[in-house]
Amino acid sequence: MDLKFPHHENEEAQSCAYHNCPQWVNYWIHIGQLNTKSSEKMSKSLKNTISIKALLKFSKPDDFRLACLMSHYRSRMEFSEELLNTAKRTLKKYRNFLSSCELYILKNTEEISDDGSLKYLLLQSNEKLHQAFCDDFDTPEVINILNRIIKSTNPLLISNSISTSTVISLRNFIQQILHLFNISECENMDIAREPVDEEVLDILKDFRQNIRELGLATKNKDILKCCDEVRSKLQCKGIDIKDFNKSKTHSV
Repeated sequence: MDLKFPHHENEEAQSCAYHNCPQWVNYWIHIGQLNTKSSEKMSKSLKNTISIKALLKFSKPDDFRLACLMSHYRSRMEFSEELLNTAKRTLKKYRNFLSSCELYILKNTEEISDDGSLKYLLLQSNEKLHQAFCDDFDTPEVINILNRIIKSTNPLLISNSISTSTVISLRNFIQQILHLFNISECENMDIAREPVDEEVLDILKDFRQNIRELGLATKNKDILKCCDEVRSKLQCKGIDIKDFNKSKTHSV
């Protein structure tokens, strides 16, 4: 009843007056109710709400983000410990997959051929992803797409029977979706980081660069792999080192 005329019109008029603009918004989106485990609506009047501050004491932000994405925004969402645990397990699966891809890429420097089935799956997934977003922002279907990719790829990673270029494409696809939803691909990036000692970081960075130059000069692939592994581990700590020929830079 509270969404009937003149609810939106009144809010639009007040907001236009306050912000001194002719049109405050173009569209209204109605989201589903957030219910408790007992199917009771969360509301201030019932005094059964959970504040964000309280939520973060027992759940990480990315776990809750994914829990919301697993439900359609117009559907009712039942908030429960089981829901958060499911989201946590799913996110761990995504992060483990990305780690497996990184290790596969590092270990397989020589390109191998595959049957192309995963490339076709990726092409289909891109099309279905676009369709899902166009279909009333169907995020549960997006989650299903990610799950299908990982389920199909993991056995081939284990059997070492997939081309490195395909793994890179699949990894980039998963990363792209996680970044789109502002979900960290490494667990350590999901929490506030301690300040980084720039002097210590510079020492580590210079040491790695010297080792990397030695590996390039001697064409030692094992040394170069170790340098890449260090960079990958630092990325999971929120430190991104980029190599540009013989120079290097980093961001925190």
